[in-house]
Amino acid sequence: MNINDLITRLKQAKQANVLATSIGIIADKENFARTIEEIRSLMGVDRFDINLLEPLPDKNYIPIKETKRWLRSLYNSSRSGRRLGVIWQANLLRNDSANSLLKTLEEPPPNSFLLLLAESDSFLPTVRSRLQIFSIKESGSAVDLLQIPNDSSGIIKVAQEISSKKDIKKPLMQLLVRERALIRQGKGSVARARLIQKSLTTNLSGRNIKLLVESILLQP
Repeated sequence: MNINDLITRLKQAKQANVLATSIGIIADKENFARTIEEIRSLMGVDRFDINLLEPLPDKNYIPIKETKRWLRSLYNSSRSGRRLGVIWQANLLRNDSANSLLKTLEEPPPNSFLLLLAESDSFLPTVRSRLQIFSIKESGSAVDLLQIPNDSSGIIKVAQEISSKKDIKKPLMQLLVRERALIRQGKGSVARARLIQKSLTTNLSGRNIKLLVESILLQP
């Protein structure tokens, strides 16, 4: 699932009145900010009414003192009448901080929506059981493109290995996009990108799709 798929599902749940008021999102950190903005817009929350809890710069955990301060802030009056409470890197919550959140996760303040973001599915069990969980991490995100063979058969094999389905179009597209990113960094291979592109277009049909693939490779 990508962010667009996530927002579609959240909109559907909201329209059906089955969207939980406390949700957890598993995503890569670079997607955190866009996820917050999309959900803020979906819930109709003014950007000034976002309450953020995150690890302190010099610590790799979220202290209980900061957690309690964040909890108190959720009950302050809001500019828009709605509030979005965000816990950034919620997988770094320790037991004491998590325990102080449990009641609020079960029943947030009126007109409040709680969003917990984590880079891995490592929420504490007591927290996870109180969340509606969504994952937008791509299945091929852990692949090291520098280790992919420079031949078509090797590329197809890698795509098959990282795909949970027989359809390898999506992992091939991921490989092409990531190879292009490496090329921009001076680490990738144009020849390998063209092999990935050839493998992808072979597994697709339709001129528009082929033009899309070419634009991914050739755009500045």
